[in-house]
Amino acid sequence: LLFFYGQSSEIGGNGKDFFAVAINNSKLEMTFELGSGLGQVQSDVLLSDDRVHDVLIKLAEQEGTITVDGQSSSGRSPGRLRELNANGDIYFGGVPNFSLMTAGRYLNGYLGCIWDIEIGISPVLDWITSSKRSRNIEPCQDKP
Repeated sequence: LLFFYGQSSEIGGNGKDFFAVAINNSKLEMTFELGSGLGQVQSDVLLSDDRVHDVLIKLAEQEGTITVDGQSSSGRSPGRLRELNANGDIYFGGVPNFSLMTAGRYLNGYLGCIWDIEIGISPVLDWITSSKRSRNIEPCQDKP
């Protein structure tokens, strides 16, 4: 699990209304639950090549898109619900309770480095100093 935003585990999140990004079988995967079924998108680009990858993740209503190194994949969530209703924290690299918060979908955290993160129209996020807690995120070498 690389990124997670959803219901707090303290209020029994139990996999309801969440947005997650993970590496699954060496490919980037985004899953999102808006309340009427799981939406999923997986990139075709393999990430197991020890190279730096440029990634863009978008969720607009029921449509999710992953772009890795210029190659895009997209998918939709089922049902009519179109909003992510969550009041929990944002996590990078893992969550306090994997099975509860991701409904058992992800059980391991990310181990690696992240250079830049932008959310919405914000400037690059200084996630190291502003995060409540992070796991498994290593310092990056200089950008190539």
